[in-house]
Amino acid sequence: MLNFIALTTGHGIELIVDAGVVGGGGCGGGVGSTSSIEITIDTQQHFLLPGQSSEGVITVTWTSGQDLTVNSLILGDTPLMFAFDVPITLKGSGLDVSTGEIPYTVFPPSNYCSSSIFVNCVEAQLYLNPFEITANVQGATVIKSGEIPVDTRLGELSDFILIVVLFVFIVALVYYLSKRKKGRKSTKHKSHKMPKQYQRRTTKPLKPLKIQHRKVNKIK
Repeated sequence: MLNFIALTTGHGIELIVDAGVVGGGGCGGGVGSTSSIEITIDTQQHFLLPGQSSEGVITVTWTSGQDLTVNSLILGDTPLMFAFDVPITLKGSGLDVSTGEIPYTVFPPSNYCSSSIFVNCVEAQLYLNPFEITANVQGATVIKSGEIPVDTRLGELSDFILIVVLFVFIVALVYYLSKRKKGRKSTKHKSHKMPKQYQRRTTKPLKPLKIQHRKVNKIK
């Protein structure tokens, strides 16, 4: 008879221990074989505003070449909505290690919570969104838990960035206008000054014109 025991080891690793005991012929029994399968789960973090949606995958890796079937996925307490593509069978690689993905879509509510909105809303915070999957591999059933982080603080961050950009724009505009005003004053002041070269020419006394008188012979 084969007994399968699920052991949680931490760091997203679950051991499925197959302890097989083989007996026969009234001659007593002994341990025939012992094997273990390590399963890890990796998730991705989402940054969303209220009303936005995002697609993601839960990556499952197991040390077996056989298929792994995810029968159910139960989501913990969260104001966010998820749509998981389960049940799903993740194909084994036929080698020592296999990897598969469980696709899903996350849908935050359309509004931030406030004094007037307190139903179907989200706070500006990081939601961890715990979940639990039940899967079968090599005839054993395993229950595995994980978290899908979703950060809804992007709205507050966007407002802060907008304020900073607006402040920088105003400072740059004031600086540009002040420089332009100074440039106009400088140009106006220079226009009233006579060029030095012209001043040298006009400040010298004018020489009197010499008029030469020529005698004209009369024709007789």
